[in-house]
Amino acid sequence: MNPILENYLQIRLDIICDEDRGRSNEACRTMMARFLSYENQWKDVNELYAEFHLRLYSGGLPVPSNEEYSLDLKLRDLTSLGADTYYIEGKTMGVKLNQAILIDYRRDDHHIEFFHYFFAFRISRMQQGVIETFLHYHLNKSFLGDRKKYFRFLTLLIADHSDVIGERKSFLTEWMNDELRGLDVTSSLAAKQPLKDHLTKKKLINIDDTAIHTIVANFKSSFLDDAEKLHDALAGNDIEQKLRFSGTAKNLIAIFWVLYQNGLINNSTDEVASWIVRTFDSSQKQDRKTIALSTAQKFMGMGTMFLDNSNWCKRLNKAFPTIK
Repeated sequence: MNPILENYLQIRLDIICDEDRGRSNEACRTMMARFLSYENQWKDVNELYAEFHLRLYSGGLPVPSNEEYSLDLKLRDLTSLGADTYYIEGKTMGVKLNQAILIDYRRDDHHIEFFHYFFAFRISRMQQGVIETFLHYHLNKSFLGDRKKYFRFLTLLIADHSDVIGERKSFLTEWMNDELRGLDVTSSLAAKQPLKDHLTKKKLINIDDTAIHTIVANFKSSFLDDAEKLHDALAGNDIEQKLRFSGTAKNLIAIFWVLYQNGLINNSTDEVASWIVRTFDSSQKQDRKTIALSTAQKFMGMGTMFLDNSNWCKRLNKAFPTIK
């Protein structure tokens, strides 16, 4: 592949900055600044301003009449040069956004989290003729040709960031159907069947796809693993290690009890309880706590007595307003 084209297809901050012409997208700027905080790139605004000044100006730093005016001048100057500034714990901090830093899907969980958003943002800003090349590139580069995993990633991407993807959503969906629909390429029958049909046959639990997206959208902050691992587990696929839920076993089980009551899980209560125990650990702190099968079976079988007036149950009612 042409090196210039390959550089352009990467998820890289300087390219994203260039595509956000005029730096008008506040959400994108905020995500870049958050990512750079994980990369330890934030600095005291005076230090950052001095670095900009040494590179871009001749002469000394401005000497305004008072300190407040000096700070205001620096903040405006930094913003015009592609930086964001924040007031944190009594300090004014700054960060240069336009840096050639790669967001690598396979590096760590922090990179995975931001890769989702910036992947969607790049699709929204690309010419449609380039998107197909972009999608093929990341299938092979970021996902090492794993079509099943890539399909799950793109499905989750559409569910979480459809507002970012915008009008490119229909093109992305069509590309997924055309390029990623067959799991077993050695079978002519399998190649003609949708990927979803094959996954359904192998599911450890059968949760409605819309319900999966609702859980990820409304409750992913309560899970201590990244959204893709959560989506994978909810899709009923084998997982290497249990996922962590940052709360009580009762609150965790309540989610799946509500799904069961709404007919969104096609399993018995005992099957659901067994799956929860195999799939999740609960913890009100960071420590793992195994969920007892007897506990899961008890709560799954309690009926309407299971719900109360807690804030958690109010969240469940809001996410699934048709609770029976």
